[in-house]
Amino acid sequence: MTENNDIFLAIGNNVKKEIRNRVYQTYMFTYFKMLGAERIQMKKTILYRFFGFGAIPGKLLPVLEKENIVVFDEGIGGWFITKNVTGPGKRYLHRSEGFSGCLVVTKKRVVCFTYWKRQINISVEDPKISHFYVDIPAEGLLSISFESSVFREGWEGVIEYRFKTEKAIQFDDVLRSLGAQQGAAPDGNSAMLHRRR
Repeated sequence: MTENNDIFLAIGNNVKKEIRNRVYQTYMFTYFKMLGAERIQMKKTILYRFFGFGAIPGKLLPVLEKENIVVFDEGIGGWFITKNVTGPGKRYLHRSEGFSGCLVVTKKRVVCFTYWKRQINISVEDPKISHFYVDIPAEGLLSISFESSVFREGWEGVIEYRFKTEKAIQFDDVLRSLGAQQGAAPDGNSAMLHRRR
């Protein structure tokens, strides 16, 4: 029993480390055959299945439902990536962190949470949504990127969220219909650093 308790204690102490460094490993494609045809099914992250990390927050869900959800996915693995991002007292030349999160588009807003932290919450009527860039760099992979200075005063550099979701095409279509641009956000800081050299 003591040995089992030690194992559970070790698991508890390493949850944060797992969140930072290994969540991306829990999200993968599973290939199988059904009625003679190959099909691809995406799994939810282990952190979502066991702990609920990456679910739509319970208090927010009824609000989003009233706003008429157009497309959503939760418990999806992904990466938060920064490119030459600077802010008050912070600088991230290149940072990449895995997460378990959710992405929701209603008829009123676009919302994204990674774990329990809200990362995106923008009205579909906000003209800044045109500064979103959406792309599908690979099957089942959705990229949303933008220049951080557009949304946060004192910040510069490109922020990108990559989501492993079987609804990538649906999200891409809906976001572009709202005014988002296709492709990847231009890295203005990178060009500026190059000119300074």
